[in-house]
Amino acid sequence: MIDRYYGELYQLGRRIFQAFSLALDLPEDYFEDKITKPLAQLRLLHYPPQTGTIHEKQIGTGAHSDYECFTILMQDEVGGLQVLNSAGEWITAVPIPGTFVVNIGDQMARWTNNLFSSTVHRAINQSAKARYSIPYFLGQITILGWRLCQAASVPTVLPNINQLLQVNTSSADLMKPLPIGFQKWVTNEPDDEEGVG
Repeated sequence: MIDRYYGELYQLGRRIFQAFSLALDLPEDYFEDKITKPLAQLRLLHYPPQTGTIHEKQIGTGAHSDYECFTILMQDEVGGLQVLNSAGEWITAVPIPGTFVVNIGDQMARWTNNLFSSTVHRAINQSAKARYSIPYFLGQITILGWRLCQAASVPTVLPNINQLLQVNTSSADLMKPLPIGFQKWVTNEPDDEEGVG
């Protein structure tokens, strides 16, 4: 059953990539050849019920953004997902039966120069019931050295990944961690100087 669900979510993810393509004025199948070997994982999570006064440091999953292109999540009636809005307020993502929540991840934000921003979110279970969550994370296995929304008229919001990874050969520099959310398997593909956008 889990294998089948994983496969169905991959197919849904392909359709979501098509929607991103169209939103970016690209051909509908633009991402198709870039996700033939995707970085994809399905996680099975359990959040025990929490009761009484709950301190922010005791929540189920602290504030974070996902590093893939996007995350697909079907919520049940227990809920618990909260999203940080642009005013810095936590908004509850109220479960809607028969729907999925899609959180944009860091990889899509980087590819689109933050036109599509990463969704900062957290999980807190105040329902007094056990919460089960099965998020599906979908991205591309390498971080490409290109950007989709970079044109002369568009300022760079996020630095290009190749700029972030330029380090000296000294041992001190090599020991510095990559920025949060970045994978360590990076290609050295040239930048697309003109970009799209």
